[in-house]
Amino acid sequence: MRKEIRIVSLMVLTAVGVGGVESAQNAPPVTVARSVQHRLESAAIGDAFIVQIRLPESYVGSENLYPVLYVLDSDKCFGLAADTADWLARSPTA
Repeated sequence: MRKEIRIVSLMVLTAVGVGGVESAQNAPPVTVARSVQHRLESAAIGDAFIVQIRLPESYVGSENLYPVLYVLDSDKCFGLAADTADWLARSPTA
């Protein structure tokens, strides 16, 4: 029987201004297909976080439940994780 892995969202919290991200901050922005970004301000720690979310193609209008994948270091890994999730969703599983 073929099973599909459907990823609802790849939510990633990345601290803005954390040491070691200067090169990423100087790079031009890249848009990942079917994804959106939200900025969350934290009064508790006085910092901002970028949350990136990507939904599967079949999500809109669906009443299905989907698993969630959380990825850290989105400035470096979000695109790769999103593409990998798409690939897994199209691959037959045991």
